[in-house]
Amino acid sequence: MVWDVACLGDLVIDMVPQQLADGHWLYAPHPGGAPGNVAVGLARLGARAIMLAKLGDEAFGRMIASALQSHGVDPSGLSFVAGHNTRLSVVTLDPGGEREFIFYGDDPADLQVAADDIDPKVIEGSSILHLGGLLLAGPISAMAQAKAIALARGAGRLISADPNFRPALWADHAAMQAAGRQLVAAADIETAPVIALRRHDHPARGEDRFGDEGRDPVGPERQDGALQIGDLRIAERLHAHSLRAPVGVH
Repeated sequence: MVWDVACLGDLVIDMVPQQLADGHWLYAPHPGGAPGNVAVGLARLGARAIMLAKLGDEAFGRMIASALQSHGVDPSGLSFVAGHNTRLSVVTLDPGGEREFIFYGDDPADLQVAADDIDPKVIEGSSILHLGGLLLAGPISAMAQAKAIALARGAGRLISADPNFRPALWADHAAMQAAGRQLVAAADIETAPVIALRRHDHPARGEDRFGDEGRDPVGPERQDGALQIGDLRIAERLHAHSLRAPVGVH
């Protein structure tokens, strides 16, 4: 195998707040996106990770690509698209100190990845395909993810899913629920979010089932540099699975 894990999904810029001494808030851009965080975590653990995504052909897109490469992630699966900016996520804190996300960017670059962008050689050349959930919010990117799943299935590769859904990005929450169930059904490797969804699948309350719940089995998500603890746990689990890949797959 050329790669241990191929990560397909969204890459975003997180505008992270820091309160200054005078009480004002300073927002600084940090590369983010759950699949990208997982790819970085895998590279830190010594795994061969490749990131498959589209970025805006602008400063933020180049910042993310540079950050991934600097952490040892193979950037050959990244491409830049003109006319669609990299998605922005502004991180805010509610009165209780919990993080909330406000997303900016209509029709962002990450939703422009298409089925033709999915290279069969990359999927077949990876022991594991790791998927996020945000690509399912766009018709073009959803088809791309479906193709990747079909290729991985046909090649006998393992599939990991992190249904990191954000209800604010979906106009139809029933469609979000259906997409989430399909993604969970496709997963061979159960990450903490998948386990949480299977345990707490309440259709009547479905609109809040696909947020942050269950992303970190040891508590709320925290920051470890640019890497969230929940995403690090997923990377550790995928790395362990890649080391156990049967002869002929690795």
